[in-house]
Amino acid sequence: MFTFNSHVKFLPKQAPITCLVLLICCILTMIITFLGGFTKANHLTFGALDKTVHDSFQFWRFITYSFLHSNYVHFMSNACFFFVLSLPLERIMHKTIYIITLILLSVCAGLFTLFFSNYDYIVGLSGVIFGLLGMYFFILIRDRMAIDSFDQLVLLFAFLFGFLMTFTLPNISLACHIGGFIGGIIIAPFVIQQKTLPRLYNIHH
Repeated sequence: MFTFNSHVKFLPKQAPITCLVLLICCILTMIITFLGGFTKANHLTFGALDKTVHDSFQFWRFITYSFLHSNYVHFMSNACFFFVLSLPLERIMHKTIYIITLILLSVCAGLFTLFFSNYDYIVGLSGVIFGLLGMYFFILIRDRMAIDSFDQLVLLFAFLFGFLMTFTLPNISLACHIGGFIGGIIIAPFVIQQKTLPRLYNIHH
């Protein structure tokens, strides 16, 4: 499930949404680098989510903040985790539903951050990534046989590594990660149908 056996040139056709999200993140990272680096001013200009969103009515920031990152390590680590976790889900879900799912995960993580943390502003795809982990958690509870033993180990590593980094590294929003994870668990029953779960197993085989 967490492997890609086809030639890389087929990837945009098989997972266009995953590729588009990563492309936007990459382009914004390059633009921000060209404009002077990962500063608060640049982040806010390109859509970071801050606590003034209520007053300014710029609610699009609940989506755009996910495409921005605080440094190159932040971008690369999020890009890798998002690619691995997003690819199987996109391949079993309707494209429109998957786009809506990613938007809702970003909003859930953003709302939790605003209500349950004191960060000045946030950027990063990690809230969505934890939302995807929440969806996989739901799948494991609902039908564990939909994911083979190797892929379950990959998910276990992702769970442990993700939450370990959340609690140990500085400048990481616990509320954002928890909000995304809870959002994924809540959203999953509405967007993942029981009949599609065998396709997760078949992706690997």
